[in-house]
Amino acid sequence: MQAHHGKSQDWKSGSSGCAAHPPYRTAGLRAGLVADLQGLGIPRLDTEDALTGKRPNIPLGQLTDGRAGRLLALVDQWIDDIRAHAAEPEPADKD
Repeated sequence: MQAHHGKSQDWKSGSSGCAAHPPYRTAGLRAGLVADLQGLGIPRLDTEDALTGKRPNIPLGQLTDGRAGRLLALVDQWIDDIRAHAAEPEPADKD
């Protein structure tokens, strides 16, 4: 979170470049992640272009009414997915 005198406070998401991590490199999974983020009801995430390639600053006032918890649950799921994918063996190259 960043505080500025006379300005609103924002929560800086750590999800920058989430599409760069497997398994979210595929269009279908990336689209699902974007849909889940936009479905949280957080206005800043509803209007963000190329959401998975940016690090949106979310005004703290938009993280009320359970939205913060839902966002953190989604981030937890994203981390679990990446960890699970990292534990899978890489496919062997076919020559």
